[in-house]
Formats: sequence, C-alpha cells, structure tokens
Amino acid sequence: MTNFTLPESGAVLDVQAVQDSMVCLRQNLDSFVIALREEDRRKLLKMGNASIPFVERILDFMHSNPEFISPLIKTDEMRAKYDMIQTLLPIFREFKQITRNLDDTLMLLGSDVLTSANVFYSSVKHARKMRIPTPFRFLKNSNNGIFISLIGV
Repeated sequence: MTNFTLPESGAVLDVQAVQDSMVCLRQNLDSFVIALREEDRRKLLKMGNASIPFVERILDFMHSNPEFISPLIKTDEMRAKYDMIQTLLPIFREFKQITRNLDDTLMLLGSDVLTSANVFYSSVKHARKMRIPTPFRFLKNSNNGIFISLIGV
C-alpha cells in the first residue's frame, strides 16, 4: 500500500495560482473544445490510439489516390480536423495525467483520514461497551449510519 507524506510544514499549495492558470487554460481552449451530452457521446464513433495510424494511412492514400474520394468527403475539412486532433491530443494527455494524479492523491488522503476516523470511532464505541464514561454519544443518521456527537453540542 502506498503511503502519502504531506510536504514539509510551511510548504503551501498556491491555490490562487492554480485557479488563475485554470482560467487562462479555459480562455485559451474555449473556442476549440465543446461539451457533449452523455447520450451524444454514446452515439459517436470513438477514435482511440489504435485508430490514429489507420486514419493517417487513409489520409495519405486519399492524397495519392484522389480518384477514390467520395464527393461526400470534404478532404480539407477532414485534414483540418485531424490536425486539430494532433494539436489537442498532447494537451489532453497532460490533463489526463494531472487529473489521475489528483484523483489518486485525493483517494489516498481520504483513505488515510477515514482510517483514522474509524479507529477513533471504534475506540469510543469500545469504551462505551465497557461502560467507560466518554463525552460522546452515538447519533443515528438515516443517510450515513451512526455519528458521534459531543454531549451537549
């Protein structure tokens, strides 16, 4: 199991700088990206890493064999869209890695914090079973099971 150690005390995440960078990224990318509905995403053909070489070869063949190009295909538009894919793909991969690292970090931090909370909860519960007085009482909550509360709070 991986252990996460917080940065040295005094090290501070510059949240404002990160948020400012995100605003800058959004402003730069806004006219080049769209948001699809889930329903629309399901209907589309998916071009993944395995499809890229196929499309590259087809584009080459189209260039060298224009007689086979259907009049329904707008080759200039197809090339422009493929070039945009090549421009956006490295950015996407970088975002994906950052997102994955954030997700992993949040998962590990959450696991560590929840583990500690469960240990504390168990010790209070055990003390209660042994009839050791504690300043806590157990409260039932319909959403999340049982909570501990300070008596009088």
